[in-house]
Amino acid sequence: RVTATGADESNAVWRKFVERWPSFEAKDFNPHLPDYWQVNNTLFKGFDFNSSAIARETAAFTFDAVAAAALLACAVAPNGSLPMNFGEEFIRTKENIDFVGLSGRVIFDKNGDRLISSAHYMLANVLRRRQEANAWSFELVQKATFRDGSWSWHSGMMDLIFNHDSTDLPTDSLLETPPPPAPPPPNKSSYTAEYVLFFVCIVIASVLVFLLLCLAIAFAFLRLRAISHKFGIRPVALAKLLFRRRLQPRRELRPAKYPLALSKLKVAVANHQHLHTLFRKYCADGQIMRVEEWLQFQRDEQHEFDANQATKPFLAVALALEHQSKGEAH
Repeated sequence: RVTATGADESNAVWRKFVERWPSFEAKDFNPHLPDYWQVNNTLFKGFDFNSSAIARETAAFTFDAVAAAALLACAVAPNGSLPMNFGEEFIRTKENIDFVGLSGRVIFDKNGDRLISSAHYMLANVLRRRQEANAWSFELVQKATFRDGSWSWHSGMMDLIFNHDSTDLPTDSLLETPPPPAPPPPNKSSYTAEYVLFFVCIVIASVLVFLLLCLAIAFAFLRLRAISHKFGIRPVALAKLLFRRRLQPRRELRPAKYPLALSKLKVAVANHQHLHTLFRKYCADGQIMRVEEWLQFQRDEQHEFDANQATKPFLAVALALEHQSKGEAH
């Protein structure tokens, strides 16, 4: 680590200032200071100025900065009256300032900055020291001093310690950045696990759909069987009837086919006690059911409240009976 240093024992001005420090009196400074900056004699009598880091660094640079400003002001306005271009002359005259202060020789370049050759720098080695098993600390070891434009090594030689406790000088150039490492090959086991999981999900979903379909078919079959048992019709014939009704709900009635159905219906009615009971309930004379009695049957038993829809099967049977009677007459 390289840091700028203010005080240096080789500087005669600094040594003389340190010797005179205890002889200063507070009364000589307080009249020129504001109330909140008033000091007492303990600042001079009981304060070790030479061993104070603030005095050696901050105070030394501050002292030289104030001295440089005072010398520049005297050079620009020696008679006390400030010219109109005081600021410009103040900056321009900095190149002519050359004095030895507490931080060494003070010289400015054309830009108004202090020359590097006139400053003091300290080079320290930052070393990591182990304190405990898992505790580390850093130590600053002074190695060299920059003074009067050149470095002076404390041990007479450059004995710096670099990274990894190496004493070899590092290369004075940037190393080429190595190419990035190749991406790792794909993990086939992870792909296999993903495929297996996907296949298992597909199988489970298929089984669930199949079970739902079987339940729907079983429910439909039980319901169809119950209806067919109630009305004395075979389940296959009832399923065909419902299927035709779904596909052709508005198909015109064909009376020619009803005589064949009537013979089967008569056999079913003759062997079905429940139908006999319903017929006697709604047929007044027990022989022929009139239209209004049929509509009453549709409303009470079939829950068909549309008279037009309820009349269609009645008319179809009537047409079939008429067609049958005409055929027997011939």
